[in-house]
Amino acid sequence: MDQKIIDVVRELIEPIIEEQNLELVEIKYIPGGKRGSILRIVIDKENGVTLGDCTRVSKEVGYILEIKDVIPHSYQLEVSSPGLERPLRTLKDFEKFCGKKVSIITSEPLDGQRHFRGTIKLIQNGNVHLDIKGKYWKIPFKVISKARSIFEFPQKN
Repeated sequence: MDQKIIDVVRELIEPIIEEQNLELVEIKYIPGGKRGSILRIVIDKENGVTLGDCTRVSKEVGYILEIKDVIPHSYQLEVSSPGLERPLRTLKDFEKFCGKKVSIITSEPLDGQRHFRGTIKLIQNGNVHLDIKGKYWKIPFKVISKARSIFEFPQKN
């Protein structure tokens, strides 16, 4: 049921988000709980998301979801940016962060290791090529279970 709600929400809101030159990063639906259900939408854009972006998306998405009655009970809508360290879920996400530091966890060990932290050098043939302190790893995208960008503070001169 939760995945069905997410799929319907995605179909309804992707055009709204794309129309505003924003990227839909993630949709999470958390049913029940003390405060009721939560629908969390994470958006991003090239130079970062503003409060105005989140407010506009929240209003437009809230309106369309209310009209379509996608979630038949009360829920809280949250629209936010991914923050400084955003999740990477698609090959396109990895391509976007080529040359940047990332943290990757694999579903199965590669040479006895499941946690990787390094710089993306290349995305090729469904593999993420990672440089970890001069050692190169070829990590198949299909075994990546979790990944996120790593924010690096600018160096002071």
